[in-house]
Amino acid sequence: MSKLSHAVESILFRSRFLLAPLYLGLVGALALLAYRFIVEFWHLAEKTADMSASEFTLSLLALLDLTLLANLILMVIFAGYENFVSRIDIATESKDRPHWMGTIDFSGLKIKLIGSLVAISVIELLKDFSINPTQLNSLVVKDGKKLFTHSTAVLQICKNLSGGWKLLYLGVLIPRIIRDKLYTFVAERRHKIFKNQVKCENIPSEVRERILN
Repeated sequence: MSKLSHAVESILFRSRFLLAPLYLGLVGALALLAYRFIVEFWHLAEKTADMSASEFTLSLLALLDLTLLANLILMVIFAGYENFVSRIDIATESKDRPHWMGTIDFSGLKIKLIGSLVAISVIELLKDFSINPTQLNSLVVKDGKKLFTHSTAVLQICKNLSGGWKLLYLGVLIPRIIRDKLYTFVAERRHKIFKNQVKCENIPSEVRERILN
């Protein structure tokens, strides 16, 4: 019985190497991503002179999107292989070893993945709705395929609230140029008006553990 148990455990232990082809596949995906980046950069270089500032910014966002995705793939390859398959000994002996290799555990990997995915999602949102991030200084509300900013975003929030807050949506009848002026005035003075201080609170340990696990 002990021999059978040992054989089963040996098979289970070595089964982790089945993940190796998946990480090799991600290396191939990284190569394709690098090729795509070169193609996009070449197109941008050819058309830069004829682009508006907004179009140029959106093209740069596309390159940034590809770069963040490449970073994400590389992180998954290294951290995933070392956490789930085997330690990369050749990297230990190299002077070029990234400082974060070997220091990211599974929880740390999840946090970095979430951060990367949020950044990529934001870039995709900016591209999909042709938003110039250099000109964006407003609350943004997404409702399906529609995007609302400034005073219209506030009114959309009021529209979906309960009670008397819904009545504030009638403000949509006011010309937008007037509403946006009022929005900017209040936004710039919100801390004085509402007696609010900007502070960043720490996430309670029990909440942090629930997120990580």
